[in-house]
Amino acid sequence: MGRAFDALELGALEVVKKPELRDWADLGRMGTELLRTIKILARVRVITHVSGRREARLAGDLGQTGAFGPLGRPGAAGDSATRTIVAIGSSTGGPSALRTVFAALPAELPAPVLVAQHITDGFVPGLVEWLDAGCRIRIVVAEEGVMPQAGTVYLAPTGANMVLLRDRIAFAQPAAEHLYIPSADALFESVAATHGGTAVAAILTGMGADGARGLKALRDSGALTIAQDEASCTVFGMPKAAIELGGVDRVLPLASIGPAITECFTA
Repeated sequence: MGRAFDALELGALEVVKKPELRDWADLGRMGTELLRTIKILARVRVITHVSGRREARLAGDLGQTGAFGPLGRPGAAGDSATRTIVAIGSSTGGPSALRTVFAALPAELPAPVLVAQHITDGFVPGLVEWLDAGCRIRIVVAEEGVMPQAGTVYLAPTGANMVLLRDRIAFAQPAAEHLYIPSADALFESVAATHGGTAVAAILTGMGADGARGLKALRDSGALTIAQDEASCTVFGMPKAAIELGGVDRVLPLASIGPAITECFTA
């Protein structure tokens, strides 16, 4: 599994688990899923080296206000002293994007970070280990009933939706409309209900529209919301859907998202 994440670090867009054929009836399903993944990735723009482009743009990007104005629109609830939680949703291209964001977060970030990342079953433990090795902030797999702690990133396991019930992590059965598990919509909506205007949320690269509705709920509740810009996305589907729905305060290149989140707790 370590080789899969070595490949991501070198620029691979996705990892796919080696098929385990238990029944001939599974063959068609596995073939369909593989073809679907290949077709999605075939539409991705080829980038010579993601990290090289990121470093080149970083200095110019950090001072920009973004397409939706300064982070923290007039009238948004809360300020840097009252931020309590960060929520992030991502999909295709997400592992590398998450590593870029987390690498910019301080170990002592005064809030927990909850993440819904669409990834093949079986890869979450390896993803957590890979992310943790390259970041100062602590990264773990989320567990049922845990109270999220400041300075820790909690990645949702596969197979269920991670949500917040009052002040603890819980796992919920997917609803019929949830095409991707874990669902960013389910996570965002639960954070909107529990933390509302004291939350910061970001939606990163990914196919489809998961997270758009939940990010809109967060923004409507007074949370500060960020979307990754098209130029730095592997797939602009999820951020685009959130922008079009009116759920985004600020659109930023990937390299600026981690510093922008940190700024919410230090400004």
